[in-house]
Amino acid sequence: SRQVLITSGVGVGVFLVTTLLIVLYNHQIHKLNQKYDQLQQVIDSLVIYDRKTSLMRWKFAKQALTTEILRGRRYDTKLSVILFDIWQKAQYSPADFDRITQEMADIIQDTIRENIDFAFIGEQIGVVLPETGVPGAVILAERLIKKFNRRVDARICGGTASFPEDAVTVEEIIDRATQALKFAINTDREVISYHVLEGEVEKVGGEPLEEDQEVPSEDSETQMTLEENQETGEKQEPQADGAEDQEIELKEEEEEADSFEGVDESKEEIELLEESTQPIDVQEEHKEE
Repeated sequence: SRQVLITSGVGVGVFLVTTLLIVLYNHQIHKLNQKYDQLQQVIDSLVIYDRKTSLMRWKFAKQALTTEILRGRRYDTKLSVILFDIWQKAQYSPADFDRITQEMADIIQDTIRENIDFAFIGEQIGVVLPETGVPGAVILAERLIKKFNRRVDARICGGTASFPEDAVTVEEIIDRATQALKFAINTDREVISYHVLEGEVEKVGGEPLEEDQEVPSEDSETQMTLEENQETGEKQEPQADGAEDQEIELKEEEEEADSFEGVDESKEEIELLEESTQPIDVQEEHKEE
């Protein structure tokens, strides 16, 4: 019995020591994992280009865009930004979404100017175009979307904004391009610039769109124009009645003037006839004598 107690005590001691070592080991592993995660975050923060698409990450693209805007202010040059997004992208699986974005990134890198333009990826895929105005940005966006349609089985839309026509800061130009992109998606258009978007909003009597504001669709625009036409038609009806009364009065005055002119002309004709007949009567009197 004594040996049994000794054996059981030794077994319990070994179990406790083993448990303590396992706890210490797990604690050290947890610390190492934390350090690894911190180092990985530092490495990721230093990585300029996205691993999947090889496009510049927005954190670094924002710094480059700020530099280009400052250069544009100094040398009075233009700058444009294009944003692309997938229509109804929620319906695609993560694998399909990654495949589409990879195709888009490859097309963009093969199309843009090397060492001048630069593409980036964030919430959307975008392109920064130094020394490019509104028309050039729209032309390039349309060209890229045509290439997307050939190689990607998804509908891609684009929105553009330009410096200094549409915005003068990084935040403003990205916000304007995002508004144009939303307008293009909601109105079934491929590409639209913020410069054109301002005109579209003015047509429907609106103000520049905010971030959370819905973009007016074509149906809403037509409905608003019909309502405006009905209101203007109702307002113009009484004016039309007054115009008709004025026309009738003018016609009556013209007819009266014409009648007076006819009377004057008839009086003149009678006087002329009397004068022409007087010499004839005098000749006949001389003949009779």
